[in-house]
Amino acid sequence: MIGNEPGPMLPMAIQRHCFVKMTQNLAMLVGGQSITGTLNFAFIFSITDNTWHKATHEIIMERRHHACATMVVDSGDSESSSYFSRRIVVVGGVDYLDTPLPFVDALDFDVFSDVSDIQSKEWFQGPLLPADHSLLSPALLSGSDSKSIVLFGGVGETVVSPVTRQGRHLQFHSQPNFIAQVRRRQLSEKPLCAKTQ
Repeated sequence: MIGNEPGPMLPMAIQRHCFVKMTQNLAMLVGGQSITGTLNFAFIFSITDNTWHKATHEIIMERRHHACATMVVDSGDSESSSYFSRRIVVVGGVDYLDTPLPFVDALDFDVFSDVSDIQSKEWFQGPLLPADHSLLSPALLSGSDSKSIVLFGGVGETVVSPVTRQGRHLQFHSQPNFIAQVRRRQLSEKPLCAKTQ
């Protein structure tokens, strides 16, 4: 696509999903809502030939109003293998009953993966979020080191309007079952991290 040319059509009429670039040639659309309800599957998009491929394995729970990002995974084998290992992390949102989802969905892959490689991968459940961080329509960004992600903003169960500057932050590290909770602070301030269970 060059300039203002239209992009490719979505694989179906869908909204309230998340979309994340995985490799130089692949991206993924996860969950969302269609006319049939909240979705529990993902689509892989080939940037090279503008084609969509439905992922073989379903995500853990149907999910909409969520966010997703990728991070580097420390496999522990070698420095080079850590560089090539990646993880998609899906956080926040609600299920088909509008129940907030407190857990993370994740899928591991590597930067050399093609469509068939990704289709063979299964989703797994990551750590639970702290009780007050079940968020609707949050934002999720890769950390500056690419080995963590930061979750902020969104609407909590007790919040009636979107959080803007006074954000709720979570930082996810690549170590298993490790979540560092960042205290609520102004977004311009340096966040304060603490390990949670």
